[in-house]
Amino acid sequence: MSILLTALAALLIATPQPVMAAQSTVLDVADGPIMIYADSYEQEGKSHNYKGPYTITGESDKNGVSIMEGEQSITLSGLLLDLSGQMEGCAFAVNEGAAAIVLLDGESRLYSSGGSAGLQVPEGASLTIAYESTGALDVRGGMNSETGGAGIGGASGSSAGSINIDGGRITVAGGRFSAGIGGGDGVYGLDLDPDKEAAPEEIAGACGNGGDITITGGGIEAFGGYKGAGIGGGYAGDGGSIAISGGQITATSENSGAGIGGGYHGSGGSILITGGVIEALSEFSGAGIGGGEYGDGGEIMVSGGIVTAISHTYGAGIGGGQNAGSGDITVTGGFVHAASYLYASGIGGGAGGSAGNISISGGTVRSEGGSYGAGIGGGRDGSGGEVVITGGSVYAKAGMHASDIGAGDGGSAEGRLTDGTGDVSLVTVPFAAPENEEASLRSIECPRYAYNGCGHGTGELYFYLPEGAGPGTERIHAIVVSDRMENGALSVSTEKSTQIEGKLFAAEGESVTLDPAPDKGYRFKEYSVIAIPGGEIVPVPSSGIFVMPDSGIQVYSSFTAKMSAAIPVCIIAAAIIIIVLTLRRREGRRRAKPESSTVESRAKPESSTLE
Repeated sequence: MSILLTALAALLIATPQPVMAAQSTVLDVADGPIMIYADSYEQEGKSHNYKGPYTITGESDKNGVSIMEGEQSITLSGLLLDLSGQMEGCAFAVNEGAAAIVLLDGESRLYSSGGSAGLQVPEGASLTIAYESTGALDVRGGMNSETGGAGIGGASGSSAGSINIDGGRITVAGGRFSAGIGGGDGVYGLDLDPDKEAAPEEIAGACGNGGDITITGGGIEAFGGYKGAGIGGGYAGDGGSIAISGGQITATSENSGAGIGGGYHGSGGSILITGGVIEALSEFSGAGIGGGEYGDGGEIMVSGGIVTAISHTYGAGIGGGQNAGSGDITVTGGFVHAASYLYASGIGGGAGGSAGNISISGGTVRSEGGSYGAGIGGGRDGSGGEVVITGGSVYAKAGMHASDIGAGDGGSAEGRLTDGTGDVSLVTVPFAAPENEEASLRSIECPRYAYNGCGHGTGELYFYLPEGAGPGTERIHAIVVSDRMENGALSVSTEKSTQIEGKLFAAEGESVTLDPAPDKGYRFKEYSVIAIPGGEIVPVPSSGIFVMPDSGIQVYSSFTAKMSAAIPVCIIAAAIIIIVLTLRRREGRRRAKPESSTVESRAKPESSTLE
């Protein structure tokens, strides 16, 4: 028995045991306001020693929740707080110095009134909505107030703290002058007419910045209030630091703020997008992603994800709001569609704003300027700045009277289009995927550049190559060497040696040279060149030099074995066998024939005996 117990104990020690979650205390907000401290909580005027975690539930139109101290784990389980009927009421607040890790379970609602945020996270406070969240959260700030707070973030007169969203389904709306997620009304307390244009000196010292916003997952719909960003700054607040690596996000500003970035008079701040599906929209004067009206784009980097950034009027798709420049914009990957519908660039300056430093080194980029705005570059009356393109497929289309890449209509300087060392020019690669997938040997994989179909939905890809490396604005076609050749190899060279991503291209009419290299014991037999798509045979002379047709081509060379000068062993063996058989046949004949003298002696009688 003791041996059995010892073995069982050893097994239990060796086997990983499940970690039991700490028991959660359930608090019902209907019983009164809840205040949570580092080691206790208060409700109904009573203090209870407890360190969490907490589950908060219930419904109320007057009681709120406040995280006063410490780092607290909170589950919102069907918590319904609507304080919009009060003069001033905050549904849920994380105080400065405190942190809340929130798990969403079921449908919860947080509505605040006055200058309060729906879920208030001021500077110095931290909020994380957990990845494991399976529930939904509806948040509204500053309801029924002339000066409102953010949906999630700062109250009136306050910037946001640290906001991390890793999961859940979240719908959030900011109050007047506030962001959906980010800063509150940055000019609260200043003597301004909110419906008139503010001069920069009038808003000196204003706050309302976006704080530190990180989104890695979840589904988010964020709506900025009047002059606030969807995600980022409130009135006079810049975007803060915004990092998005996942999730499905829609961010909208109804007036003068960016979809993602700055509020009215606010720059974009620092915006980094590495993943996710993102739609950012400014309905008036702000950029889709970047600055609000009078705010430059800040520092924007996109390296992944599917990004759509639209400004309906006066703001750039990505870059500056009305009357502001682009800031610094870098695209290294992802699928990016940026557009302005009026007076501004797709990527670059807003109306009246110039392009700053714009760099594209990868990804698929479609950038469309509004009327009088460049595709990439300046808005109306804005110069082109310096646009550096070293990679990716880039489609840029200007509005009327502007450059596809360069200055907007009336811009004082065209700017420069370069790869960092010299000027570049556009080459267009038609991309029509053949029906017979197996028969096609495509040189550029469609998924690498696919968004709404290959080639930006136009059936073409767009590359910028150094001057002289490509055939200018002519279309170029792929040259694909078959991988099915045996007993040799085939190298291909062209007049201009145009390469994209290590693949060879040529324009119609360009000279192409084929150079076969047989393996040992083999010799060149013939060439085979066919058009792709289509399959038509392209004639090639024995020299291997021909003219590129107006299509892509697949090239192939066949090889055949050489005849050796030495007599093959099989022939020698056959000869030996023939000789041996011949000798044996002769020997057999010799033995079968009698000697003539012997026959004669036996047939002739002796004459003496007869006599």
